[in-house]
Amino acid sequence: MRAAAVVIAALVAGCASGGGPVHPGATTPVVLEGGSGGSQTIMLTRDPSGGREMLPVTGAAAWHALSLVFADLGLPVTTGDSVGGIVRSASVVRRIGKDPISRFFDCAGAYENLAATGFVSLDVESRVSGTEPEGASVATTIDAVARPLTGGGTVHCSARPGLYQLIQKRLHERLGLTAP
Repeated sequence: MRAAAVVIAALVAGCASGGGPVHPGATTPVVLEGGSGGSQTIMLTRDPSGGREMLPVTGAAAWHALSLVFADLGLPVTTGDSVGGIVRSASVVRRIGKDPISRFFDCAGAYENLAATGFVSLDVESRVSGTEPEGASVATTIDAVARPLTGGGTVHCSARPGLYQLIQKRLHERLGLTAP
């Protein structure tokens, strides 16, 4: 039983420790110490939410529509690269469209969901690629970290269903396509 408590405490500390965001795909080693002097190392990997879909439009049309979708949702575009096909918003947000950010994320604080009460740094990136006859592939990744208003370490947020689907729905509307 004690070993299980040590494992759980180590996982929580490894996942929620402060010091800044862990980049998507980054791997962090966590060493678990056993009661009999042994230890074990596990690797934790950050896996952001998001998705990918093929659209029957040109890459340029998809990129332009994504830029408008980000603006519609109040996500400031911090990287807009039409040649590379990237639209990215990396900023501290309280709302997405008309909805509070807590509708889309759970950010486990000591006593509450930090998405409702703290600072949430949201990183949404869409990459467009593809050739004209085949259409455009749009891949979107979503990642968020939060910290309490009073300061302290950051925690990674778990995405609730909805944000990727909202971006996808608005993108289809902008392109005049049938909703997904």
